[in-house]
Amino acid sequence: MFKIFKRKNREEEIVIKTAEKIVFHDLVDTSDEILTKLATHVINGEPVIANLASLDIESANKAIAFLSGVVYAIDGEIMLINEKVFMFAHREVYEDGSIKAFLDNI
Repeated sequence: MFKIFKRKNREEEIVIKTAEKIVFHDLVDTSDEILTKLATHVINGEPVIANLASLDIESANKAIAFLSGVVYAIDGEIMLINEKVFMFAHREVYEDGSIKAFLDNI
């Protein structure tokens, strides 16, 4: 029996792109426009470091809840940098330890 079409065994390489850019944002308000822009950065693989020190408790909780939902949806992680500064990112960003080393040097 002769086959005209052969099925090729192809292995697809999955490349996880680590962060090329980190977005730093000092939140002074939690408008939907700002939070959506930060969420877009996180979804696109850019870690977001958000300083919530200028916000009141209610606004800080709104920002954390919104960005936590984004991080949950992409199977990411949140890192507490200090009491009012958080980093929101894909899980892969943390795997090689370079982000932690970078933050330890700041």
